[in-house]
Amino acid sequence: MHDDTDSSLRVRVWDLEKYEGRRGTSYRVRWAVEGRRHGTTFPTKKQADVFRGQLLAAVRAGEAFDLTSGLPMSTVRAAIPARTMTWLGLVETYCQAKWGFASPRHRKGIAEALSLATLGVLGDASRLGRHTRTDLTSAVSYGICARGATAATYDPTALSALRAGDVPATRIADPLVLRQVLTTLGTRIDGRPCAASTVRRRRATLHNLLEFAVETQVLSTNPLHGIKNRTYAGVTRIDPRVVVSQAQGATLISAVAERSPHLAAYFGLMLYAGLRPAEARTLQRGDLTLPTTGWGELTLSRTQQRPGKSWTNDGTGVETRQLKHRAPGDYRVVPADPRLVELLNRHLDRFECDVDGHLFAARTGRSGVPLPKPYKTLVSESTLSLAWKTAREATFTEQQCASPLARRPYDLRHACLTTWLNAGVAPAQVASWAGHSTRVLLDVYAGCVDGQLETAQAQIDAYVHGNVRDRADR
Repeated sequence: MHDDTDSSLRVRVWDLEKYEGRRGTSYRVRWAVEGRRHGTTFPTKKQADVFRGQLLAAVRAGEAFDLTSGLPMSTVRAAIPARTMTWLGLVETYCQAKWGFASPRHRKGIAEALSLATLGVLGDASRLGRHTRTDLTSAVSYGICARGATAATYDPTALSALRAGDVPATRIADPLVLRQVLTTLGTRIDGRPCAASTVRRRRATLHNLLEFAVETQVLSTNPLHGIKNRTYAGVTRIDPRVVVSQAQGATLISAVAERSPHLAAYFGLMLYAGLRPAEARTLQRGDLTLPTTGWGELTLSRTQQRPGKSWTNDGTGVETRQLKHRAPGDYRVVPADPRLVELLNRHLDRFECDVDGHLFAARTGRSGVPLPKPYKTLVSESTLSLAWKTAREATFTEQQCASPLARRPYDLRHACLTTWLNAGVAPAQVASWAGHSTRVLLDVYAGCVDGQLETAQAQIDAYVHGNVRDRADR
């Protein structure tokens, strides 16, 4: 949602006012948008409460209000007849409605999908001027879908071209147009097909937008239901080639410890406790229950996203949120393997936490210049990526480095969950520790550990040779 002079986020809603007059009792709802006062009267308290509740819900969701009518923009848009709702208007209204309920990274993903869908809907590129695909998608993402984005983040002339070439939202109901949209969603900028998981995610966003269009009476039905198109499986299985053995993982962490000792425990949290990278990065001292030896415990309750300033509520570019798939305030408890307990105790003995108690603080600035204490920010993702890349190069052969094996730190989480399953831990328990459903665990994470092939072959050889000897003895 770009800066709009016809709407504002500065909204104040007052308590109900009861009025007793000659014609009976009535109830008045009063509110102000950008200092402009609005009010409406209802004959019953229940009606007034419902209307006031709708205003407050829009405020809590971070929705902008129309300056003229004083109503939430979603209400204003819904009142526009379908024939006058344009495609870009639908995209903007949908993003406005989703903003308060989506995480920053999810907002960014919505914008990515709808910016590509827009190219498919508008079709004839000659009407859009001499703008590149990147210029046009950035204009939709930051000029229409993002809140608080400035003109510096996109080309205003590209946005003007898009608005000039806008079409009725009902154009998406044309099967040929919709097929073009699906093709655009599944194609990279270089013309190659996108990964199945990417297509699935983008198509889900489009489906949700079209359901919203039906709900707001812009469309009569969801046209996707009538399209017979290639579908992709609902889950993406982990490639067994990325999963390291516990011995390989331990060697990688030792390599990290040699060059970046303050980060060894970070990677250990993924290998030995199955944490997601963002969960490990935001871990605080108070989340740890650590004995001197033996098993410990981690209590996880937060994660942090860095999607960029245009996608957060406060414009800082960083947003601390609840755990993935969890409600605010919810948490999960994960056991800390004795090897992890040793890593964490060693880390706490050697390295100071930041002012908020985070274990993994940024200790150097640009060009590796040491930062003064007390530390105030978390270690950057680029620092973590460099440490991991260096560890792989120091540990693996040239052939292994070129392979998918542990290419990302996230692959350590896959190794942990696979190890727990192979050790015979109940899938429901592993799923609880991992923070997702048992079905997802069994469908996605039951990979094969690199190095088990030799063990399996030896078992087969022993079985076959044993049978041969048995027959010879008979």
